[in-house]
Amino acid sequence: WREEDGALLRARKAVLESLLLLARGNPLAHVRRQALVGLAAACTAEPELLASRCMAEAIAWSLQDDSALARLAAVELVAQHGTSPAPALAELRAAVRGKLQDPSPLVRRAAFRIACDWLKATAAGNSVKLIDEASDLLRRLRMESTQIRTPSLAVLQKVLLGSSDGDGVAALERLAVLLAQPGVGGPGIRDVLAAHCRALEAGGATEAIAAATSAMETLAAGALRRLPGGETSVAVTAKEMEVWLSLLEQVSIERPSALHGHLKQLQAWLNTTSVLTLPTAACRVLSEVLPSWAASAPAHTKKQMAGQLVQQLAVLVDDKSAPPSDLGLLARSAAQCLAVIAAHLWSPASELLIGYFGQSVRVLTECAAQKAQAADVEGKVCRHAWIVGSILEFLDKDSLTLAGEEMRQFAPKGRPEELAAEAGALLLSDLCLHGPVSAKPAMLPALGFALRNFPQLLCPRENKGRKPDRGVEGGQLEVAPLEALRRGLAEG
Repeated sequence: WREEDGALLRARKAVLESLLLLARGNPLAHVRRQALVGLAAACTAEPELLASRCMAEAIAWSLQDDSALARLAAVELVAQHGTSPAPALAELRAAVRGKLQDPSPLVRRAAFRIACDWLKATAAGNSVKLIDEASDLLRRLRMESTQIRTPSLAVLQKVLLGSSDGDGVAALERLAVLLAQPGVGGPGIRDVLAAHCRALEAGGATEAIAAATSAMETLAAGALRRLPGGETSVAVTAKEMEVWLSLLEQVSIERPSALHGHLKQLQAWLNTTSVLTLPTAACRVLSEVLPSWAASAPAHTKKQMAGQLVQQLAVLVDDKSAPPSDLGLLARSAAQCLAVIAAHLWSPASELLIGYFGQSVRVLTECAAQKAQAADVEGKVCRHAWIVGSILEFLDKDSLTLAGEEMRQFAPKGRPEELAAEAGALLLSDLCLHGPVSAKPAMLPALGFALRNFPQLLCPRENKGRKPDRGVEGGQLEVAPLEALRRGLAEG
């Protein structure tokens, strides 16, 4: 049929011309789709067709078709021959990557599957290309559905972690570089780690679960070796330290038991106040690790650990000993860790948090009354606002009930467990609306922390003794937290 004047050659040309015309010009979507299926079969029989300008134009046209079925067929056609070195295929591969944001989930799912397959086939030996394409996929997968995320992440974890060496150094380095890419960050790395654990636990047996934990332990140990107190002798920059600490935090979230053997090193970081990133990360990691550790630790060991941690964390929260450069992030992390200790190790730790809550409320009340604008006062306001918001977010409601009676002067009505929350939220709202201008960007997050645990404070409440605000139905008043959020969004 390859003879120049043969009947089969003439028939072949006629069929190809007809398929090309149908793929681009037929008004029926299913006909255009079937024409592309026919062209795919022709390319399988004769790969040289892919170098044809007419074929490339037809595929490119179909990738922009109004019909999702036609676009899907075009994507599948390119997928069958996507690794071909033909120059036309390079342009088509780029066009298929553009379908990662196609409006049709069917087309997006196929495009993600194909992009992951290409990544596995062509980028595994090129570290720069691997990081670039993997970071692009992780950014795009962030907002995708489970049906698209799960199979794509299964391939990504295999490429990034499946072929690592015995001590996990290569995989750890890839994750660190990937974490530093814009738009990836901790959530993207956690997606990869979760997919890796799912792949290792696919059998569901105890050995499979142990294998997943062992893999996370390897990554955690590798990260800890590069941080203060570890075995490495290589100094790391502040930026590199942030990357390794963030990676360690993602491991602790995904598999807390992987860090049960490293509590001493984390405790040592709590005493390092010259670099606030270390104690802040230690508090976050401990908050993730301690619940599972406490479930299997003996009672006397838990009490001993709680006593040590409470003493260390109190130094980070108390005004007299807290690092002067902390504007609230370290105090928030320490408050979260204290709340975890109160819930899982030693319940009296909640009394310490209640004391800090009352102290911070008094400080904020005085600052609000004085309307001070000094820079040192603004830093103080930010820090105590974050303490109030964080305690309302993390401390259990039973403990907050005990603190409620002290707050009746600020919120005389309401259920006991909501008295402290309402007092704190109203105070933070007042600071958002009328506090120091430069401190307002820190006030809104603090208010948001409190509202996570008490979203009902956003609802208008009845108060028949006052005239309703404009825009609010009769018998109701505008709630201060809601007004603070509205104004913050408007000014932002």
